[in-house]
Amino acid sequence: MMRQPARASGCWTAGWMETLMTSSRARFGYAVVLIGLAVMLSVGTAHAGILPVVQPYESFSDSPFSGQPFTWFYLEDFEDGFLNTPGVTASTGVVAGPGAEIDSVDGGGNNGHSFFSESGAAGITFTFNAAALGGHLPTAAGIVWTDGDPGSFGREFQAFDENNVQIGSTLFNLNDGWFFEGDGNPEHFIFFGVTNPGGISSIFIANGAGGIEVDHLQYGLNAATTPEPGSMMLLASGLLGLAGWRRKATK
Repeated sequence: MMRQPARASGCWTAGWMETLMTSSRARFGYAVVLIGLAVMLSVGTAHAGILPVVQPYESFSDSPFSGQPFTWFYLEDFEDGFLNTPGVTASTGVVAGPGAEIDSVDGGGNNGHSFFSESGAAGITFTFNAAALGGHLPTAAGIVWTDGDPGSFGREFQAFDENNVQIGSTLFNLNDGWFFEGDGNPEHFIFFGVTNPGGISSIFIANGAGGIEVDHLQYGLNAATTPEPGSMMLLASGLLGLAGWRRKATK
């Protein structure tokens, strides 16, 4: 909700507004402010939020990020045996597979690779590095959970913004009790994801007990949702122009 200007200060009295609108210089400044606001609103309409997570995931075509207009986008499927897409590190874990106990999105489940940590309760944090990503944090990020024991709380996903402040978290429980079930059954693969126009510094995923297995780490920059510096400068110049005009008008 937009906060309305306070009238008690006298800045927004009918007389001042009438003078503002009748001055050519003020009209120009006022127009610049409106243009700046319009540009900012047009590029900032996307809101931070946890994406729907209770959805089967069999391939990248099931991702809500598939087909989106990203400036850059990376999909780490671990199929080369490494976590080596740019600008991301994991707090713990190793690439695993192929093998009978592997649950991978690719390679028919057991014949593919995944990312595994022995402590599902401690979870895995994937941290993004803006400097390694051309100066921008991703505005969208997600991970696919493929296996682990739900324990007492099921699965947990958290995401953090550009200031390392938690955007939100979500819990999801599958009462399968499986750990290293290893059937590669995609109906048990669950996508967790987040979007934030200001950037995402890290994501975290955990499950209640045993180990944890994930796949298809994905992240990208959607420039259409990121306010450009020019928009801020346009708004600021308009506000400065109005402030300077008002000082002259009140002398």
